[in-house]
Amino acid sequence: LLGVPEGAYALAIARGGVPRGALEPGAPPTLILPADLLKLPVPEQRFLCGRLLTRVALGTEGLDPGRSEPVGARTLELLTAAVQRAADPGFVEGPASSAILDDLARRLRERLSPEALAEVAALARGAWEEAARAALPRWLRELELGACRGGLICCGGLQPAAAFLERTGEPNLAEDLRRALVGFAISEELAVLRIQLGLALPSEASSS
Repeated sequence: LLGVPEGAYALAIARGGVPRGALEPGAPPTLILPADLLKLPVPEQRFLCGRLLTRVALGTEGLDPGRSEPVGARTLELLTAAVQRAADPGFVEGPASSAILDDLARRLRERLSPEALAEVAALARGAWEEAARAALPRWLRELELGACRGGLICCGGLQPAAAFLERTGEPNLAEDLRRALVGFAISEELAVLRIQLGLALPSEASSS
């Protein structure tokens, strides 16, 4: 449904408490599902899985806020500086000490080929612009909204999505994201998407 082919992800059941599910990056990334997944109503299961698989489809699984060690704007800024330090030892700016940047740069050089490092460093230079760094928190919120939209497409309505979010008690889903999610749930865009994907008939979409 979301364009994620079979074999593009692995599945695991959580031993501890990850009620919202989580993604761990890897080759392939792993969907960590809550142990009580099958006890949830099926529409809520669809929202949970759709939300995770949307990130797999977009290649943003490493930025899932449900991970045990989520990556935030500060970490992204640090990694962006470290990539540039790895490619250019003369790069001295950064949100951390030289010792931390040197250590990260060393590990990046060990794990990336010179060609890959040069490619990533070119991207990092653009991301280091002041406006780009200032936009990181908003970008991360947009990624979470996009994942929730994918979940909504799969579950078909706001009620199961809202029930799941309430059940998991997600304080990190900010008020602006909730408003945007409600707006998408009642939008013509969602209705048209579900018709195009064969999930609803025109009469069903209009009545929902």
